[in-house]
Amino acid sequence: MARRGHTAIAERQGERPQASVAELEARIAALTAELRAKDERYGLVTQAVAEGIYEWEIDSNALWVSARLIEIFGFHGRDLTAGDWNELVHPEDFARYRAALRDCFRGVTARLDCGYRVRHGDGAYRWIEDRAVPVRNAAGRAVRLTGALTDISERKATDQALRERTSELEESLDYQTATSDMLRAISRSTFDLEPLLATVAETAARLCAGDMALIYRRDGDAYELAASFGFSAEDNEFIGFIEHHPIQPSRGTLVGQTALEGGVAHIGDLGALPRPAWHQRGISSAEFAWIEALQRRRVRTMLGVPLLREGVPIGVIAVARGMVRPFTQKQIALVTTFADQAVIAIENARLMNETREALAQQTATAEVLQVINASPGNLAPVFDAMLEKAMHLCEGAFGGLWTFDGDRYVAAALRGVPAAYAEFLGETTAMPGPGSAPDRFRRGERSVIQNIDLMAEELYRAGDPQRRALVDLGSARTAMQVPLCRDDAVLGVITIYRQEVRPFSDKQIALLQNFAAQAVIAMENARLITETREALEQQTATAEVLQVINSSPGDLAPVFDAMLEKAHSLCGATRGALFLWDGATFRAAAAHGYPEDLAERLRQGISGPIFAPLLDGAHLIHYPDLTQVDDPLARAVAERGGVRTNLLIPLRKDSALLGMISCNRHACRSATTSSRSSTAGRLRSTALSAPSPNSRYACRAPARRCHNPQRR
Repeated sequence: MARRGHTAIAERQGERPQASVAELEARIAALTAELRAKDERYGLVTQAVAEGIYEWEIDSNALWVSARLIEIFGFHGRDLTAGDWNELVHPEDFARYRAALRDCFRGVTARLDCGYRVRHGDGAYRWIEDRAVPVRNAAGRAVRLTGALTDISERKATDQALRERTSELEESLDYQTATSDMLRAISRSTFDLEPLLATVAETAARLCAGDMALIYRRDGDAYELAASFGFSAEDNEFIGFIEHHPIQPSRGTLVGQTALEGGVAHIGDLGALPRPAWHQRGISSAEFAWIEALQRRRVRTMLGVPLLREGVPIGVIAVARGMVRPFTQKQIALVTTFADQAVIAIENARLMNETREALAQQTATAEVLQVINASPGNLAPVFDAMLEKAMHLCEGAFGGLWTFDGDRYVAAALRGVPAAYAEFLGETTAMPGPGSAPDRFRRGERSVIQNIDLMAEELYRAGDPQRRALVDLGSARTAMQVPLCRDDAVLGVITIYRQEVRPFSDKQIALLQNFAAQAVIAMENARLITETREALEQQTATAEVLQVINSSPGDLAPVFDAMLEKAHSLCGATRGALFLWDGATFRAAAAHGYPEDLAERLRQGISGPIFAPLLDGAHLIHYPDLTQVDDPLARAVAERGGVRTNLLIPLRKDSALLGMISCNRHACRSATTSSRSSTAGRLRSTALSAPSPNSRYACRAPARRCHNPQRR
């Protein structure tokens, strides 16, 4: 415009100089007004927009900023220089801002476009978005940077809130999915709790960003490892350690403290706890070893949450991290939820196991009762079935049922007994010594006796032969012994053994008591049935003998023969004789099963010290093995007659001895006290049903079968 004005003046030189100046001034005034208007519009625009405008002269480091930018920075009443700018950028964002600026200057990027935080005048940091375009010189170097700043703090806050909300929703979805999966797994589970607890441990560790998780269950007074997650083959030593070191409730370990207090325990940094501090908490050496094992595993942060059933701890979930990063309240609440679900799973498993056990017990009881009904009077199959069910339900290795017979302890049934110990039992019926369960039962104890460790008891240390055989030959360690009681009498003992030290539970004790009661019922049934059968057999035999008497008036020979035959049949004897006592000798009035020469010898009469107890009033004489009796007559009968066991029953009328009945067996099989008494009663009843040798029929008997009644 100045050059054009100069031409106009030259063209009019000498003509209108005053007019040219006036035009120039008018033109300048117009341009000035236009520029002022533009400046005013620019100022209004800069005030109207949200951005703050700046222009930076790079070489001179001069900075021009708009009022809006000053407002954004909160620097009212003060200027903002280029030197202030770098100091206002957040330290965490400065490197990123400088890198973006450098790329813009070098032409890597066409313009500056960077979001970062700057410190406001109130001291707080705000997010801004910086967009600028460089002005370059002829050499291409940036000499000026013109840009605009926008306060995006609110947008950032909205984005952050949206991200947090999205994260929360995702976490909630994960939690709900995990909870749903857990409940579905619980509903599908039957009796196998281990995989379900392993799933709980895995889910708790995964959703709470834990590196590993452990679940402990209470067993008695201690807590044992039930499930684990997050351990590799390299951790086998550590897992082996914690598997073999149950934790006692105490403040010495995280699990112990959680169990003791029944509340959440949180250790932010296990490594920061000094050893003296642990010792001051009164921990045991085992607990301290457990802590050191954790530290060797590089566990740093730990969380313990109790599994509570009606407010009582039944287990603990422990989640751990290998770095120092405490768990959040939300994560603690989540683990608590998983703990509640684990309790539900444990309770479900417990109820199902109890139902299954109850059903198994009822089934076993019913089956034993069926055997009792199917075997009237026969106890062997009953005892075998009873031991089989008891051993299975009580988790025993072997067992037995013994009965008391005087001073003898007789094995009525054995099951699963190791061969070496079975051989020992086959060679003895001796009563166990003082301090043993059978001895205590005989002395009046009636409660169940449980031997937690047979080897650790005084009987074993003292060298008791039966206890030594039980432990050394049978490998028995834990025993449960229940007396078979009828009213105040003890009939025997039923015993279940384990070959490891593991006490029987209360339920198993109650179960064996139930089987013991059934055994007593079976024994009583057998006794009643046997007595009824014996009474019937006795009545039948008596009736048959009376028939012989009626059909043989005055002839005692067929009467005695019939009587002896019936007596032997009732008593299971193979041979024997009915003797009459003439005051000096016993003469056989009837013989059965003997060789004729021996029978004739018996008819001629025998006597000796072996009969002395009968003369003194004994109600019977029992020789379990005649070959062991120091008497020539006994040995002769044993060798010549081929018998071993002998039972002599006197025939008395009032207190007078009339004779005796001899019953013999081929095998050396001792009769029990009860069977001897029963046999004696039957023989007496049968024999005394016959007419007395003093009757009017006696004189008609042959001389070889009957003595002269006057000699008596």
